Amino acid sequence: MPSSALSHRRGAARVSVIWLVAVLLVAGVALYLAFSSQSAAKAARTEAEQARSEASEAKKAMAVEAEFAAKLSKSVGWTDPKSANPRSSVDALLASLTELKKQLPDLGANADSLQAALPLIGQALKERADQVAALEERANGLSNELESEKTAHRSSKEGKDAEIASLNQRVSDEAANAKQTQDELQARLDKSVAERSTLDEQRRALEKQLDDAMRAHRSRIDSYEARLQQMKQVVAFAEPPLADMPDARVLAVSDKLGAAWIDIGTNNRLIPGTRFRVESGGAGAKRTKGTAEVVAVDAEQAQVKIGDLADRFDPIVPGDVLVNPVYDPTGLRHAVLIGRFSGNYDEKNLRALLEKMNIKVQDKLNLETNYLIVGSEMWTDADGQALDAPLSPAELPAYKEAESLGVQIVPLSEFRSYFKM
Repeated sequence: MPSSALSHRRGAARVSVIWLVAVLLVAGVALYLAFSSQSAAKAARTEAEQARSEASEAKKAMAVEAEFAAKLSKSVGWTDPKSANPRSSVDALLASLTELKKQLPDLGANADSLQAALPLIGQALKERADQVAALEERANGLSNELESEKTAHRSSKEGKDAEIASLNQRVSDEAANAKQTQDELQARLDKSVAERSTLDEQRRALEKQLDDAMRAHRSRIDSYEARLQQMKQVVAFAEPPLADMPDARVLAVSDKLGAAWIDIGTNNRLIPGTRFRVESGGAGAKRTKGTAEVVAVDAEQAQVKIGDLADRFDPIVPGDVLVNPVYDPTGLRHAVLIGRFSGNYDEKNLRALLEKMNIKVQDKLNLETNYLIVGSEMWTDADGQALDAPLSPAELPAYKEAESLGVQIVPLSEFRSYFKM
């Protein structure tokens, strides 16, 4: 057999096998699909039977619920009678419950349902019934009391009529007495009017005295205010820049004694105990070195005790300056002399001594006066005429005026100690 024929047969055999395999596959798929369709149909029938059973149960439950709803609506009310299947209106029920709570405020906010409201309504109705019963009982009692009062009133009226007749007689008698009393009162009124006129005159006189006193008081206040302004001017030295000006200069220093001597004394109104701030006296910026306290005073110089050194390597030396903001050695002061002055302190010597201390002697008191220096008792008056009895300076008008103005009063016996002489 030729080779070409053999190849042709082999090819035909292979095609036959392929077709056989394809047919078998198609047959298998068809059997599988047929089997699957039978299983799905069986499952669908089972589900349909179960759905019909559940629908039947649901229909029975709905019938039971509908019957319960109908019974509940019939019991609750608020239904539409024309409806084939009447049900209670929830909105109408809530609106009625709200209106009921308005009519019965005692129900409170907790009565938000019929179940909660009905016991409260019953309790409220019982309380109202008890109140009505109590009111009826009270009304019966009041009716009985009214009848008793009517009976008592009739008896009282008869007694009052007799009493009125008696009172009318008394009124007639009292009218006659009242006429007499009226005449007496009129006489007393006339007398009171006259007394009132006198009192009005006294009141006007007192008002005038009060006005005079107020004007005098106002005048004194004005004097005090003017005096205060004058005193402010006197202490102006304690305000910057005068307060920071040097008041004295160091003349000598003793490191061993811790002391120094300065160039001011009693002639500059310096007294022991006065404290100063010690500052550098050289050129350049001022610096505080320490403090100095006056311990001994002469006429033109004084000894001071050194303390509170700021730097022991920068000691206080001659030429340094002393500063005290409230120390005033040169400010002009004014004084008035009253009384008798004799001996070492006659008026001439006293005036000279005061002038030396920059204290000007005035002839009479005014707002500038700082001191009233009081001498001894006087035996003669202002005209030089002898007096029957000695006159104390405290009795003079100037003394009382000095007290009212707040002027410093210095007796002559205290003159030396007061001015530290």
